Amino acid sequence: MALQKSDWKHEDNKHYRGHLDRIYVSTTEEWEVGYFVDKYLKDHNSTTSDKNRDVIMQNIAAYPGKKPILRTELTKFLDGKITFTAAK
Repeated sequence: MALQKSDWKHEDNKHYRGHLDRIYVSTTEEWEVGYFVDKYLKDHNSTTSDKNRDVIMQNIAAYPGKKPILRTELTKFLDGKITFTAAK
C-alpha cells in the first residue's frame, strides 16, 4: 500500500499517540480535528463540503467540557446539537 501526500499537517501531539489518539480529539491538532469532522459527516451520510465542515467546527468550538475531548462525548454533544436532513 503506497502512502499518499495530503495537505493536512501530520504533526501529532507526543502525549496523545497510539491508543489515546483514538480516544480523544485534541482541538489544537488541525489534522486530528479535520479527520474527526470528515468522519463524523461520513458516519451521518452527509457531504464533506466546506459549509458542513464549518457547521461542525462551530459546534466543536462551543463544546463546554474539558480538553482534550473524548471522541464519544464529542459525538454525543454534536448529535444533540446538529440535525441532518435528507437531500431533496
